[in-house]
Amino acid sequence: MTLNEPCPIFLELDGQNFEEEVIPPGGGDVSEATRLHSALLWAYVFFIRQGPQYAFRSAIIYNSTETTGTDLEWAGAQKQFEVLEDTSGSERTLVIQSKGGVSAVGITPLNERRRPLDFTQLEVSANRCSIGYRKDLSPELLKIRLSGLNVMRVQTVWTCARTDEMKIIFPNPLAPLIQRPDVIRVDRLDNSEGGSRKLGEHFQALFGILFNKVSRLTFKLRCEYEYQIGEGLPKITIPVLLTLRQSSASHGQYISSLAGQLQRWYRSNGQQNGDFVFALDIFHEVSGNHLPFLCLQRLILPIESIADME
Repeated sequence: MTLNEPCPIFLELDGQNFEEEVIPPGGGDVSEATRLHSALLWAYVFFIRQGPQYAFRSAIIYNSTETTGTDLEWAGAQKQFEVLEDTSGSERTLVIQSKGGVSAVGITPLNERRRPLDFTQLEVSANRCSIGYRKDLSPELLKIRLSGLNVMRVQTVWTCARTDEMKIIFPNPLAPLIQRPDVIRVDRLDNSEGGSRKLGEHFQALFGILFNKVSRLTFKLRCEYEYQIGEGLPKITIPVLLTLRQSSASHGQYISSLAGQLQRWYRSNGQQNGDFVFALDIFHEVSGNHLPFLCLQRLILPIESIADME
């Protein structure tokens, strides 16, 4: 049976997952602030199975853990997009359009083995994508990928797929866990020349980027000190501190306390020409989830870049 033959419409959400966006390498024209922003981005991928035609609209629900029940219609929480099918030409054409909230949308028709069918990319833009493929191909699934979600603003996603006849939802929201082992140089954030700054100024640059225009988040910081005692030898790592969870709303007060603790530790224990290495875990304050949604594992701050570390 082809998609153009009459049959009962069926609709099924068939799996969802997340993918971390790629962080560009450092150096060249890519600033460290851009790399840190990239570390916050993720993509939402899900699959829809439908027949006889892929003519549906779907809603992506952000930060759904703040709502109870299964009513997906509350104001301000919904980002919609549509997938439209056109069979009037020589090829079947699928168009996906988003109302915003993502940097790019993509759609791929799949066969029963979840392998892509041959198709032609007709259009790609920030909130619109279209593809064309032969009419005699019969897709089993549509793979939809929404790119560029900022995890500081979107920590959970709940999907509802609809046709005119029905509406279904995934039973549970998707909450990503983004773990970034990439090195981010704190001393180069908003400081492209790499000049030395006071310790508090380094942290202001870091937290200013992370917590700008967000609220109801908490974070936990771990610090180690790395130094090398000889050329060709492995680095020595010394634990420095582990903080309790702090509120992002009061990170300004926390910076002053943190700077003082690190300065006192360095005067008593530090070796010259070493680096502070921070691991930062960020949590949602009200979700009840004890797991972080973002782990920045290697935030590097060289001692030589700190003006008030004596």
